[in-house]
Amino acid sequence: MLDFNVYAFKDYIRHRLLHSVHNETLAKFELVMNKLDLKPKEAILDAGAGLNVFCFEMARRGGTVVAIDVNSSKMIMIKHIARKMRFRMLDICVASVTNIPFRNDSFNKVLCSEVLEHVPDDKSVIDEFYRIIKRGGKVVITTPLLKSKKVFKAISKYPEDHVRSGYTVSEIQKLLHNSRFQNINIELYCGALLNFLAEIEFKLARIIFGNLENNMFFSLNYSSVPHGLDWLLVVKIFIIKLLLPFDNFTGSFSQICVTGIK
Repeated sequence: MLDFNVYAFKDYIRHRLLHSVHNETLAKFELVMNKLDLKPKEAILDAGAGLNVFCFEMARRGGTVVAIDVNSSKMIMIKHIARKMRFRMLDICVASVTNIPFRNDSFNKVLCSEVLEHVPDDKSVIDEFYRIIKRGGKVVITTPLLKSKKVFKAISKYPEDHVRSGYTVSEIQKLLHNSRFQNINIELYCGALLNFLAEIEFKLARIIFGNLENNMFFSLNYSSVPHGLDWLLVVKIFIIKLLLPFDNFTGSFSQICVTGIK
């Protein structure tokens, strides 16, 4: 069951609603939380946290969470929301995932969601994860799936802020293996059905709300987003929960979730 406390996250939801909560994010939420298998008081790093929901959910479930990102505005936003939600075990740090300012063996688990495709030196990122994870600890990574090199060569331009369009299964597996991670497990998700719905949703959102990229996305005044729209996300989460089992049979997956053990 998708464990997403809509009302607890109402301030966060109001901030993100105008920019559409991606179907891919909703699809991976349960998957990622299951892969993390969070235990109370475990030390967890949300690497490249941005403005995702995972750091809040991990804190809500009793983890001792640190969210890091190079974007200080996003970290301030996370800290502000954490205070309003009274998550005392959620801290922030403005830092790069290629140079994480923590000692060796500091964390039980590391989550890195939709970050590697933005970083030129992805090998350094994985090496840093291995360094800071305790023996027996786990890394959970999500990233776009690149199905073949032929597809890669056919792409004329990367998505905004990406240095690569994604990884093939063999590439992401090799990346973790070269950094000495073991018991590497890969799962594909977000199939053709959710991708089709996401495309329709994004087009509708542009028609209704205009230019999403310039419409309060980096504004700290997120409380000015109309409160009356909260119910739309509740409806959407319910619909996605119903469609997820069917999406697994549609193929054409666009995302990878990979885990590794130190």
